[in-house]
Amino acid sequence: MYFLDPSLAQQIVERTMKIIGHNINVMNNRGVILGSGDPHRIGSTHEGALLAISQNRTVEINSAAAANLHGVKAGINLPLHYKGEIIGVIGITGEPETLHNYGELLKMTAEMIVEQANSIEQAQWQYRQKEEFILQLIKSDAEFSPQLKDWALQLNIEIDAPRVVAVIKVQGDEEQTSANSLLKKVLNLLETPSRGNLVAMTSMTELVILKPAFLDGNKWDPHLESQRIDQLLTRIPEELNARLKIALGHFFPSPADIQSLLHHS
Repeated sequence: MYFLDPSLAQQIVERTMKIIGHNINVMNNRGVILGSGDPHRIGSTHEGALLAISQNRTVEINSAAAANLHGVKAGINLPLHYKGEIIGVIGITGEPETLHNYGELLKMTAEMIVEQANSIEQAQWQYRQKEEFILQLIKSDAEFSPQLKDWALQLNIEIDAPRVVAVIKVQGDEEQTSANSLLKKVLNLLETPSRGNLVAMTSMTELVILKPAFLDGNKWDPHLESQRIDQLLTRIPEELNARLKIALGHFFPSPADIQSLLHHS
């Protein structure tokens, strides 16, 4: 189940309050206010939200009813859904009859923000998993283990595809943070489009690329590979290009020969 966190809840508050000139509260699936235009209300339990959660419906509360409830002001409270589950509630402060035109709009906006945030989070997790897999692949000095093959399958990586290694290093006495920033720019160029490259930073100043060996038909062509590297260099600003050293390894038929590839790069 997906859980709202205070940071995302406050982001929803800030973005939706730009749409409507009323205070917004965002509660989790236990009715606790995580984000609000009124900071003093954060952390308190909202009884209107609890009702919206338990009945899975929009709850409207006028001033008279709010006086009899704990931690509640007049307004409307709409349950927020993600993948069919209630993950929280968005509440709009004000007399219900003045808010009818805004409720569903704000609910939809909030759910889109959650969807977007979760997609970004998933993409970041996928990227970290892929980078860690590549580092483990590089360290492998024997036949690939069943666990490594299963991991590759989960990441949709063809582990048995023949590859060659290219190593990119930043030269000079610049600070490591500067070198790291440069390598990240190169990494982004290599991954857009990826062309099947497996790319990972092995240090603050070094990048390793495991490239598909057969770019043209079913044979290894070092000349064609060198042309591809030259094409990459043309996409890098000249002042940055001068600081890079690129080494291309030999082709070994067995995909498990990663250590040999690195040694010859």
